[in-house]
Amino acid sequence: MAAVHGPLLWLAPLLCAAAAIPSVRLNNGVEMPIISAGTAGYNDSQAALAVRAALAGNVTAIHTAFDYFNLAGVAKGLEARPRREIFLASMTSPCVHDSPPARNVTDAGACEALTTRELESVLTSLNTTYLDLVMLHGPSEPFGYEGACSEAVCKLNSAQWAAYEKFMRAGKARAVGVSNYCQSCLECLSGTTPAVNQLQYHVGSGADPEALLSFNRAWGVNVQAYSPLASGAVVRDADVAKIAAKVGKSAAQVALRYVLQNGAKPSVVVKASKPAYLAEDLDVFDFELSAADVATLDAKTTPAGQQDGRPSWGCAA
Repeated sequence: MAAVHGPLLWLAPLLCAAAAIPSVRLNNGVEMPIISAGTAGYNDSQAALAVRAALAGNVTAIHTAFDYFNLAGVAKGLEARPRREIFLASMTSPCVHDSPPARNVTDAGACEALTTRELESVLTSLNTTYLDLVMLHGPSEPFGYEGACSEAVCKLNSAQWAAYEKFMRAGKARAVGVSNYCQSCLECLSGTTPAVNQLQYHVGSGADPEALLSFNRAWGVNVQAYSPLASGAVVRDADVAKIAAKVGKSAAQVALRYVLQNGAKPSVVVKASKPAYLAEDLDVFDFELSAADVATLDAKTTPAGQQDGRPSWGCAA
């Protein structure tokens, strides 16, 4: 998730201590740091280094997933600080998934059982007894699907959600959420309202991509942005650079500030490959973009980022 600024060749303490990162209160009262450190794309050794470095830089929220295949490395990195000081978030995979772990489990009962096993596996692999947040990584649709959630897919989503609710009631998660869920997939779910919906959101997405920001806002669901720099493309954007020069910040800081200023109860997942980049990503709370600058960035349709600019890889509408 989020853009990588360069090769992961480092593990060093930051030159100065960072201020505490503000938190957002989720709809069940749990406090979550606004900025989380992502681990997608790292192998175990890289993930361990990245987690240790994030914790050294005062980023106490760590994000990973079952299908990042680096949970053991994340667990190693987490040893750097007491568990109670860390906000740990993970995800499990859909029951229909056409990339590793590839599977096509279409029976609702089997889907719920698979999800329960996967949740327990995440706890074991992370060497923890609970998660602060756990999210369904996407609806049970193949990558690139653009329609609404069908009745069959809704049944699978609901089966997974039932497993999540049981997991939370058992005290193994403090909050439960989703990722890449559009309106129709959210409407499938009954019972607990998701605390978080993690979506692709960055400059170039528009002010309210597919009306998902406003929809989640109305539901009281936190939108957590992944790929907030569009895999680095935002940093090279001329309009962002112009605003950055005017406000005395970097292009990355302007891009992150835009997401945090415009999202629905916003939060963001970042990845940084050097201590200086991490410090830069955290230094976004001492300025605001003007209404005119926000309007300029709202109007942009590039960069597109992943999945042709869509906020979800699994559904639309």
